[in-house]
Amino acid sequence: LLILLVVLGHAIERGCEYYGYDRSLFLFIYSFHMPAFLFISGLFSKRTVQADKYNWKKLLPYVLVCLVLGFLRDLSIHIRKPEHGFSFYDQNKISWFMLALFASYSIAWLLRKYPPKYVFPATIVVGLAVGYVPFISEGFSLSRIIVFFPFFYAGYMLDRNRFAEFLDKKAVRAGGAFVFLLWFVICVVFEKHVYLLRRLFTGQNNYDEIPNALGPAEFLYRGLAYLISAVVILGFYDRARRPDAVRLLLASAGPRRHHPHGLGGRLHPHLVLVPPASVRGPHVRPDLPVLVEAFHGPGERAAGPLALARKASTKA
Repeated sequence: LLILLVVLGHAIERGCEYYGYDRSLFLFIYSFHMPAFLFISGLFSKRTVQADKYNWKKLLPYVLVCLVLGFLRDLSIHIRKPEHGFSFYDQNKISWFMLALFASYSIAWLLRKYPPKYVFPATIVVGLAVGYVPFISEGFSLSRIIVFFPFFYAGYMLDRNRFAEFLDKKAVRAGGAFVFLLWFVICVVFEKHVYLLRRLFTGQNNYDEIPNALGPAEFLYRGLAYLISAVVILGFYDRARRPDAVRLLLASAGPRRHHPHGLGGRLHPHLVLVPPASVRGPHVRPDLPVLVEAFHGPGERAAGPLALARKASTKA
């Protein structure tokens, strides 16, 4: 679902110059879809982040994929426009997310021994302050990496099953639906007033590069963007659930697997929340749904989500 939102967001981006509804939909999508990717990646990062040794075998491929995809993109443009050069510094490309994942894992690993209750607020403060640094912008995707890192770290701090239990509360379900729909309505009705948050949601610009000057307290606008993204992400994950056997189906970065955002789904990992009767195990509580990770490779026939969940549980 998040991958489809990425495709849709890029498809309507040019229409934002002419059509208000395109701007509304673009703002709505970009307010949560990339933070949601980082959050779910962090949710599955504990084994790698908490390891004593840095996992080069898993993390280095992110950089290699970023370089290869970036080179191929530059090459395709250079063939059509010879004046276009090759640049690793310019990572405003389809592969930037792979570099962001590598950096997020690496930073979290370096900070693994420090108390999260101090690290997490510090990441937010840095994310708010980075907009004032003129030389940190689109180059090497540094701005995006720093701005979005709090979402990755938030996922890293949370326990998967406790998060699933939290989503299953009636108040959370009702509140998530209300906030998700309310923000969509605001994006449509008050598009002219909230569209100035667009470049804050993308995370790739410092404050001086954002049109429609935000005034001397720009960090408050980014703080507002953080708050909106966090609440809408919660509403998105709640709305993404299904009321029957499969309760939650989200793209995620599985162990030893490349992220689908960077490889276009060549591997297909999923986060699946299923009823306890569907999965057996010594650590399964009978009164709660079970959060497991299932996947199928490009050579396997895509089974149903419930079958994938059972397959993953038997391998665990």
